[in-house]
Amino acid sequence: MAVASRRETTVTPPEEAGQDFYESTRFWSAARAYGFDQLILTWATAVALAFAGGVLFLFLNGDLPLTGVKALAVAYVSLGAALFGIVLAGFAVVAAFFDRDYVSKLQEAGTLGNSLFGFWWVAAITVLAVLTSVGLTVAAFVGASEPVTAVALGIATTLFVASLGEALSLVGTIMRHALYRSKLARRDIRITQQEP
Repeated sequence: MAVASRRETTVTPPEEAGQDFYESTRFWSAARAYGFDQLILTWATAVALAFAGGVLFLFLNGDLPLTGVKALAVAYVSLGAALFGIVLAGFAVVAAFFDRDYVSKLQEAGTLGNSLFGFWWVAAITVLAVLTSVGLTVAAFVGASEPVTAVALGIATTLFVASLGEALSLVGTIMRHALYRSKLARRDIRITQQEP
């Protein structure tokens, strides 16, 4: 299938076992191929849920006043926006490793399709964290009811902390790509797909 870009040029991607390239690279198709269990059941999710539980406990117990929730909401928005930029910069670094030889080795190992999806996933979590943090900011500043503020606080905290944890995992991805690429430059690379 040929894909038209915004510049009115046509890009014809390589055919992989008759699979429609455009459809296979949509977000949910790529997430399904990557594996939802590997995306959601992570250490970052566990830490995020524990952290959000602690923050919610403090808020519902009265130890975290509304002024503190407002401060957290503003911090989540600003730090989340900065994290989004960092994730994109990390993606650019890794994408620079992808020359013809490296792509060929990843394709031989069957890992090419999953090599960059982690960046898309973390960017999506970060965008959701920023959006829910904006919702939390609005709820806190307009004086929404305690249950509404608590729900917004729990979701925003979970997504924000999860995005931080997953961004940290991306550092490992960047490191592995750098190591694999340097070994390929020496021509002694062997890439294998990790067992789930």
